[in-house]
Amino acid sequence: MAGEDMHRLATHDLELGATEAVQKHYSRHVVAQKPVSQRKLDFEHRRPRWLRECMAEATGVFYYVFPGIAAIASFTLNTTSPVGEAIGVAAFGSIFQIGWAFAIGIAFAIITCAPTSGGHFNPAITICFAIWQGFPWRKVPHYIFSQIFGAFIAGLLLMGMYWPQIQVFKEESIAAGRGLVYNGGPASILCTFPNPNQT
Repeated sequence: MAGEDMHRLATHDLELGATEAVQKHYSRHVVAQKPVSQRKLDFEHRRPRWLRECMAEATGVFYYVFPGIAAIASFTLNTTSPVGEAIGVAAFGSIFQIGWAFAIGIAFAIITCAPTSGGHFNPAITICFAIWQGFPWRKVPHYIFSQIFGAFIAGLLLMGMYWPQIQVFKEESIAAGRGLVYNGGPASILCTFPNPNQT
């Protein structure tokens, strides 16, 4: 490495990302790269960048919301499962499983979608980046819509997958006089509620 043309990384290079910073200062070509045709370059320049960013945001939010709420659904619905009682298992899920589902989902979302859109995946992050980091305000509505759309599609898919179990749990909850909106109830699959002794 001493003979290679290496420069010390400046502090501002780290904002680019590790891959870009290293590639800027050290590149190695194992196989000669094929030249890119002008036709392909023109096509890439004509494609709207904002559409790719919005699709990446929606997909990234879907990637972390869906596994998380699916873990919550399996935890909530299986605590009273007759199958679990028949084999002597009180519940198939746990809080630990829910945490890991969200963690793996957000890691996968960052790895796959962040290079395209920046990996905000949350309207609050997008607004903070616009206020303090110079993110363009004209992109904020597109990003927020994409994030809400990705979460909505994740919730819609989850409701489609667990619809029969949710309906049975809803009927049992109403028959027991607890209603639908309480901690551990059918509505707590998609949002959180405090316990009765909490304010």
